[in-house]
Amino acid sequence: MRWVCLLSALSACGGGSETLPALMDTGWFTDTGSIVDAYGCVHKIGGFEPQGGADWYHRSPPSLWVNEANPDAYTVSLVDEDEVPAPVTPTWSEDELRLTLTLDEPLRPDTHYTLRASDCGANHEVGFKTSTLGLPLTVEPSELVGKTWLMDMINADWVEPGGAEALVQLYFSDPTLLAVQRLDGDIIELLGAAGETDLLGDLIQAPGATWDFPTASFAEAPYFASASGLVVLKFQGVGIPIHDAVLAGTFTSDGSGIGGGSLEGMGDTSDLGAFLGAGFEDDPYAVCDLAAGLGISCEPCPDSGVATCLRMSARDLTGELVDGLVLTPQAT
Repeated sequence: MRWVCLLSALSACGGGSETLPALMDTGWFTDTGSIVDAYGCVHKIGGFEPQGGADWYHRSPPSLWVNEANPDAYTVSLVDEDEVPAPVTPTWSEDELRLTLTLDEPLRPDTHYTLRASDCGANHEVGFKTSTLGLPLTVEPSELVGKTWLMDMINADWVEPGGAEALVQLYFSDPTLLAVQRLDGDIIELLGAAGETDLLGDLIQAPGATWDFPTASFAEAPYFASASGLVVLKFQGVGIPIHDAVLAGTFTSDGSGIGGGSLEGMGDTSDLGAFLGAGFEDDPYAVCDLAAGLGISCEPCPDSGVATCLRMSARDLTGELVDGLVLTPQAT
């Protein structure tokens, strides 16, 4: 919520108040009745994720929310379609209101699972099916080399800083490209670059330095996870360095897409003052000063030690193959 206020300032929305939807209207919670029933039951489960159905990413941990903190008042288990327990570790949030089933190993793709839980009032079951994302490649891994995917940074779930989706949708207009530069057995090397649209409307590689992702393991193919010292994302042409970036994702079995992606790192906000309006263009601390007033602290950037960096974390990144586009490494 604090970032909602910050975003209002960034987008010059003015000081008007904002009415937020009730929790039951957001789709995150399922109404299980009154918090306290006639028998004095207060420890009730409020909702589940997933809520049922199909297309759950097999590397995403299921969760549930409770109305009243007391881990001993709830039980939970996860079994596959053969009633075999999934290897999970129940992990409570600090306030003990959210229980996450941390996956000791990924669930199986294209498989039915049942999440069972109990509270003081009832037993609950939620059935869901994992998506096909994560099934083995049906193409030779070597066919991925030289191909390029357009990463959808706008519609990712930006969990840090909280509420940043609105900021991304306002300013994140420059394409982000990802390519496989080398694939040798269990080793993969990725290359990233900014993109742009040419006069014919085709997506091309933009001038400027590319981002090298060092050699990473591809032993869990089609899943990959790679770290880079620096990735530069673009907000309306303004570069935002992401230090110590870690990018992960899963290729679809035919190699045409990427799903279940994530990006984490430290984003330098020092060049974002221009988005706050006149008078802030040359102030490297403008965004951090505004964030500090909302209880959000910037941290020292890895390269300079200057406290203008915010932790950034995106989930549910997807990528779409761009036919015929080959990235070329560029130093500048």
